[in-house]
Amino acid sequence: MNVLISWTGLTGYTGSNWRALQRLPGVKVKAYVEPTAMDQAFDAARELGGLDYRVLRPGRKPVDEVVDEVAAFHPDMMLIVGWRAKSCRWFATHRAWRDVPKVLVCDMPFAWTPRKILAKFALAGYLRHFAAAFVPGEPSARYMRWLGFGGRRPVFTGLNATDLKRFAKPGLARDPKA
Repeated sequence: MNVLISWTGLTGYTGSNWRALQRLPGVKVKAYVEPTAMDQAFDAARELGGLDYRVLRPGRKPVDEVVDEVAAFHPDMMLIVGWRAKSCRWFATHRAWRDVPKVLVCDMPFAWTPRKILAKFALAGYLRHFAAAFVPGEPSARYMRWLGFGGRRPVFTGLNATDLKRFAKPGLARDPKA
């Protein structure tokens, strides 16, 4: 299975999650990352080492050559984080892969705020491109159900992976009394 990922921003667990996914038998991962201002704290080469990824220009649609790269990769599924980044919206709505199942990845909990309530209506056209949603817990699952997921468009919950190899040495070297 070829999994294409469209992501914005890096965290300390981004690479760990993707490497865990890539270690599954028969799974290949290709990622496109649109950096944010917060990404200055992360070294993409180190964080995403060993993965097939490309850093995109912030705030712009990907270039036409990305369409050719994606076509050559033949994704069986796309994981797309949120809706704020232009590149994520582009990957979700591009006509070239309209038949590829897409999973919306989001970690926003539900709250009765005007912005979150209006999102249901403002994002309806965008959200119709997704076959499912993946969130880290029940508060976010509640929001995805509010946005129209559930039933034939399931909401999956799961926790982020931790790269045990990477954190084992520093953890063992630490003084347990400290």
